[in-house]
Amino acid sequence: MNQARLVGDSMEFARLSNESHTLFKRHGVNPIKAMLAPMAQIPLFLTFFLTLRRMANYPVESLKEGGFSWVVDLSIPDPFLVLPVVTALSLWVTLELSFRSGLNPNQTPIFKYGARIVPLVTLAFTYDFPAAILMYWCTNNALSILQVAALKQPAVRTFLNIPQIKVNPARLPVNQKSFKKHFKETMENAKINKMMEERKTIDEITFKKAGIGPLKKTFKEDPTR
Repeated sequence: MNQARLVGDSMEFARLSNESHTLFKRHGVNPIKAMLAPMAQIPLFLTFFLTLRRMANYPVESLKEGGFSWVVDLSIPDPFLVLPVVTALSLWVTLELSFRSGLNPNQTPIFKYGARIVPLVTLAFTYDFPAAILMYWCTNNALSILQVAALKQPAVRTFLNIPQIKVNPARLPVNQKSFKKHFKETMENAKINKMMEERKTIDEITFKKAGIGPLKKTFKEDPTR
């Protein structure tokens, strides 16, 4: 599909796109359904986040002495920034393990590099969060790491009746392209898609004019006379 898009072969691109949709439908695969479980966790996370922030802002008395070691008061930010760093690192580990769990080795690295930026952005926004929020976040990330690591074990997958991950590297070519090259190809693909859409719109307008407009003279002499 990428090759057809690069050369501007809209017919081949449409044929391959239709084949992929047919394949998904035959095997009951819906990419949108894969996002339902992560999206369902967002309201729960926001509820904990907003609740803990309000508890820290009041503050709830038990938070003032409910910490440990250098973070005794959980209603204020970590003075040594240890919790923000640990939160960012645990988030990075979670994302890395998730990306390596049965993924196609030919997967474009743009998503991987994008996911690696998320922990840095998280660190920039969470350094002044109350320690109570970061304690919850660290705990949540630690449990996520344990969950992902456990679900990679064949014995666990067999016990839970989850199909084993099967990836045949001999049949799936490993993508060796750099992030810069992938980004350049992505921008070129977007440009080609835009040109194809514009060309399609122009063809539709031209076809409509040819059907309802006056007869356009394309000959020097009338062949019917």
